[in-house]
Amino acid sequence: TFLVVMNRVAGDLWQQIRIYCPDGDLLREESSPVHAEITHTMPKTGDYTLLVGDGFDGANTGRYNLFAQRLNGPANATPVSFGQTTPGSITQPAEMDAFTFSANAGDTVLLGMAKLSGDLWQEIRLYDPDGILLGKDSSPTHVEKVYKIPQSGDYCVLLGDGFDGTNTGNYNLFSQKLNA
Repeated sequence: TFLVVMNRVAGDLWQQIRIYCPDGDLLREESSPVHAEITHTMPKTGDYTLLVGDGFDGANTGRYNLFAQRLNGPANATPVSFGQTTPGSITQPAEMDAFTFSANAGDTVLLGMAKLSGDLWQEIRLYDPDGILLGKDSSPTHVEKVYKIPQSGDYCVLLGDGFDGTNTGNYNLFSQKLNA
């Protein structure tokens, strides 16, 4: 399962993402004037093609940022330990930071994100070991959520801007297992 996010940085570009299967068939397409995002499970093995551009009329231009992440076994993820506070920073539009933790079925886990600086609208996304979204919560001041863990394994946490993907700032992530 993967996630692709596109945010305009400058210009009048209407963000558009298209993903094509290894055989050339269109798998999925999304476009938006503010923030385009696709989450999808790959149906076939092979190389996929990602095309981005103007989704309004093909004539608008601009600079953009693109973020891609595998959600089951995320790349460049920081492991977190329960009971620890982990600092982080979102420095550009579309950016998300990936973290992982291991948990057992039936565990109850609290995740919290607090903005330290900037205009970041805190957002936490939690994905199960198969890359399926379990929950997504955001707030302009502080976001905190308790999750009941459905299966044993490694979980992916993505942190970013929950407003429109363009805000930046520094934050702290806190994680705690609530049951023994």
